[in-house]
Amino acid sequence: MPVPEDDVFFLLALPVVAAADTERTAEILRGAGGDFDWGRLVDLGLRNRVLPLIGRNVVRYGALRSAAQRHHGIARDMLAAVYLGNRCRNDALFGEFGRVIGALRVADVRHAVRKGPALIEHHYVDRGVRQTNDLDLLVSRDDIPVVREVLDSLGYTQGKVAATGRGVSPFQRSTELLWKAYLNNSLPFVKAAFTDEIDYFKVDLCHGLLQTRQASGDSAAQLLAQARPAVVCGERSWVLDPVDAVLDLCAHLHKEANGLRYIRSGKAFELRKFNDLVVSTAAWDNADWLSLTERATALNATVPCFYALAHLTSLYPGVVPEKHLEQLRPDQADQVLDGYGAEDQAPAQWTNSLRDRLLSGVDHTTIPRSPIPED
Repeated sequence: MPVPEDDVFFLLALPVVAAADTERTAEILRGAGGDFDWGRLVDLGLRNRVLPLIGRNVVRYGALRSAAQRHHGIARDMLAAVYLGNRCRNDALFGEFGRVIGALRVADVRHAVRKGPALIEHHYVDRGVRQTNDLDLLVSRDDIPVVREVLDSLGYTQGKVAATGRGVSPFQRSTELLWKAYLNNSLPFVKAAFTDEIDYFKVDLCHGLLQTRQASGDSAAQLLAQARPAVVCGERSWVLDPVDAVLDLCAHLHKEANGLRYIRSGKAFELRKFNDLVVSTAAWDNADWLSLTERATALNATVPCFYALAHLTSLYPGVVPEKHLEQLRPDQADQVLDGYGAEDQAPAQWTNSLRDRLLSGVDHTTIPRSPIPED
C-alpha cells in the first residue's frame, strides 16, 4: 500500500525537480489532507541527510504552495529554515576549510579535495543544499608528517570529539595501530569551534581509492597526478579528475554500505550518497562512462563501482547507461548487491531492498561489531 510520506520524500529529495514532480507532490498532499505525517517526512530527510535539499526544492519549486492547508505553510517555513540555516553553517565551515587548504598550498603539499566541499562548489553550486561536516582530502602517505605540522599549527588534534560535544579526546593506541595497518585513511584531525553554527571542525585524510591500505596501493600518486586545479572554499586547490571523483564516490558508498561499524552507526544507507552520483554524472556522455568502466577495471574497482551504480539505477532508472553497467557486472552480482560485512570477516546478506533500508533504517542491534575499533 502506498505511503504518501514516502512518496513525497522521494519526490522532494530529487537533485533536480521537474514540473511533473511538483504537481505530483501537490496531488499527494491534497489527497492526504490533514493526515499527512510531516514528522515522518522530516525523519526521512534527517536520516538520509537530504533535509536541506528538500527545503531548497520546497522554496525554489513551490511544491507546497498549491496545497492550501495552513499546516503545509508552516511546514514550508520550517523546511526553508533548514535550507537557509545549512547555508549559514556551510559558510562558516568553508571559511575554516579555506584556511586549511591555503596553508597546505603554502606548505607545498599536493592534495585533492574530495566529496563534500568539492561537490557543493562544483556540482550542487549552492552552499545550502547539501550537508557536510568535514574536509576530505586525498594526500600521499609520504606527506602525512607535513600535513600533521600544518594542521597542528592551525589548532587541530588527531582525535575524536568528546562525549560532551565540546573538546577533543585522543584515540586509543590500539585503534591507531589497526587503522595504520589496515585502512587507507588516517584517523581524523579535529578542532573545537565553540560557535553557534558549529561544535567542531574535522579534517579527514585519505591515501587511496579503495578501502584497505593494501588494495589502494599506489593509487594516491596516480589520482593526485590526474587531479585538476580548482577553487574550493575560496582558495586555489585541486579536485579529483571527474571520472576519478565518481570512482571515489562509488568506493566510499560501497565501503560504508558494507562495513559493520558504518551500518551500526546509521551511516550506511543515505539517499544523499546516490544524489552525489546523480549530480556528478549529470553532464556525462558515452565517452565519460566508457572512461569510468576502463578506469574501474584498471584499478580493480569494478565491484564497488557496480555496487553503487546498480543501486543508483534502482532508485533513478536511466541515469546509468545499461551497456556500461553491464560491463562492470561481476560474477554472482546478486550476492554483491545484497551482501555486507565481508571486509569485517562477517559476511551476510540483506533480505530487504535498498529502498526499504533507506525508508526504514537498520536495526543496529542485529549487526555484529566490527573488529576494527573507532575509539
